[in-house]
This record gives sequence, C-alpha cells and structure tokens, in this order.
Amino acid sequence: MESFYSNNGTMMKRTFDFKRSKIGIENHHNVPLKNGTELVRLTKVHLKFLKPEYQRWCNYKLEEISFKVIQHCFTYFLDEDCPKIIIKDQNQKQGLNDLFKSYLRKSVDNQEIKVRDYSFSLDIVKFSNIKLDNKIHYTAYKRVVVSERITDYIPELQTSLKDEHGEKVWELHT
Repeated sequence: MESFYSNNGTMMKRTFDFKRSKIGIENHHNVPLKNGTELVRLTKVHLKFLKPEYQRWCNYKLEEISFKVIQHCFTYFLDEDCPKIIIKDQNQKQGLNDLFKSYLRKSVDNQEIKVRDYSFSLDIVKFSNIKLDNKIHYTAYKRVVVSERITDYIPELQTSLKDEHGEKVWELHT
C-alpha cells in the first residue's frame, strides 16, 4: 500500500504491507516529503501473491473486479467529492467513476425510513446492462459491511427485476 496525502499542509507518504500475521500491517513508514514537493493526493493498492485456495473464487476480468469495487464502495461514488478511482491490470485500466455513471444512469432513489426508534437512509439503485444479483447491502462508514441476496427473503425474485425500459438489476444500500 502506498498513499500520498496532506497533513496540516505537509505532504506525507505512507507505505505498508498487509500480512497474515498478529500485527497485520508490517513495514509501516509514514514520512513527510521535502518542502515544495507537489503531489496529487492518491493511494495505490497492489494486490499480489493471492493464495492458491482463494484463486478459484477470485474474479479475473477487469470489468467484474471493477463492479465489485463499486458495489463495496457504493456510497463513495454518490459523493460529489469522490476521488478518481482507477483499476489497472497489466495493460488494461478501468476508470470506476465513469463506469459508475454509465451503468447507473442517475437511477438512485434515496429514501429515509424509521424502524422503531432508529432512522435509516436507503439508496435504491437500478443498474442496467450488468449481471449482478438482487441484493441488500448494509453499509457503515461508506463501506458495505454485509450483503444479502433478496431471494433469501423473497424466493420469487430469482430473476432480475424489470421496468418499462428492459431488464434491470436492483440493489438496496442501507
């Protein structure tokens, strides 16, 4: 992991490795850069050394990986100040912000509901032209914490829901 960011006007560089260990984060360095160093705020995550037992479950197509990242970080993409996110794989690259806009087609319906004494914000989403399950995503701090298939609760929804414009996939982010 490599990240460049500003801390009280000073540009900083943070690097570390995620490891399967008691600590989890190793080789951590967080150093200020020389004065006058102008860098764009950015973070790079390099995914390497995927364990063989996980390889069979991993998506390898760039578009599939891109949609999974969008799903996981969905609420970030709704923000006006969402950072530019690019996934690179060998000689291919995919801009996730543009992908999000092109498949979403401004199809987010935000609703507030109250259950007992708790308030919830719902983002009801229609994705078009992609193959995802109808799901409910429970989010906190702008990340998906738990995802459940709607068909686990409504078995009749085995296929994608459709509207007047054709087949759509619906997701609920709460």
